[in-house]
Amino acid sequence: MDDTTIIIIILMAVVAFFIFRELLLWYWKVNLAVSKLESIEALLQEISHKLTPDSNEQNPVANNLNDPAIKRSRQTNV
Repeated sequence: MDDTTIIIIILMAVVAFFIFRELLLWYWKVNLAVSKLESIEALLQEISHKLTPDSNEQNPVANNLNDPAIKRSRQTNV
């Protein structure tokens, strides 16, 4: 075997590997699961930013948790 034959065999093996890998990912729905997890992560980050109080603006959720009327209603419900 000469060098060009070995290079062609290696290239064909790499191409076959990527094709086979893509088929397995499609069959086991890995790509779909990854995209769903990424969208869940984005939503959780959005919720986290809404719940984290910023120094420049007031957070209505955090303010409601410290409201004395809400604290009293929690104590009476327990």
